[in-house]
Amino acid sequence: PEIPFVCANIEYQNVLAFAPYVVSKVPLDSIKFIKIAVVGLIGKSHEVEVKAYNPSLTVIDPSSALANIKDELTKINDFVVVLFHASIEKAQKLAGKLSWLDVIIVNQDEQTVEFTSGSGKKSDAPIVVGETIIVTSAPKGEAVSVLDIEFGHDMQIISRENQHIDVSEQIEPSAELSQLLVLYDELIENDGLDSETTVPEEKAVYMVYFYKRGCEKCAKANQILKKL
Repeated sequence: PEIPFVCANIEYQNVLAFAPYVVSKVPLDSIKFIKIAVVGLIGKSHEVEVKAYNPSLTVIDPSSALANIKDELTKINDFVVVLFHASIEKAQKLAGKLSWLDVIIVNQDEQTVEFTSGSGKKSDAPIVVGETIIVTSAPKGEAVSVLDIEFGHDMQIISRENQHIDVSEQIEPSAELSQLLVLYDELIENDGLDSETTVPEEKAVYMVYFYKRGCEKCAKANQILKKL
């Protein structure tokens, strides 16, 4: 995949095995932008699993790893985000030791996080330790996690909100969607795909749609869209 693998605390023969972080420029307006460093970290407790893949790899203490790159992170970047594969408790301890971290995103599939449900979205109120925001991503990829941070003129954080938007196929369909699905099934059953109509170019309607490879419903939708 094109997404880089970053980890600041896995070493191979006393040298970092991966790039410790990546930097992204995020525009604030048409002129200004902020530089965000995204650092990868794995909890020391996962060293057994890491060595199971490669005995030559070593997991160093996350706090020490961040201390080693603090200067380069803070001097050239406005904001530091840590992706931490560990427990929330360990993230809180890390934030307590390193107050210069801006955000820690915790991702550990085994943990259980209590959410407040509502219309397909689940809120997960950020934990704040000092000035560091700690949030969790949804377990097992069940949702897209969105962290909204609002800055003031002095680059101080004035609001923060974290939510998880369901993307699984277990979402209950709305009444309107249910009706569309009924019509969709009737169209297939009644051989509504047999005829084709040519539409003048100036009256054509263009659509962009997203699909998942291997999805049976997507394949049927593809048929229908080509015939409509």
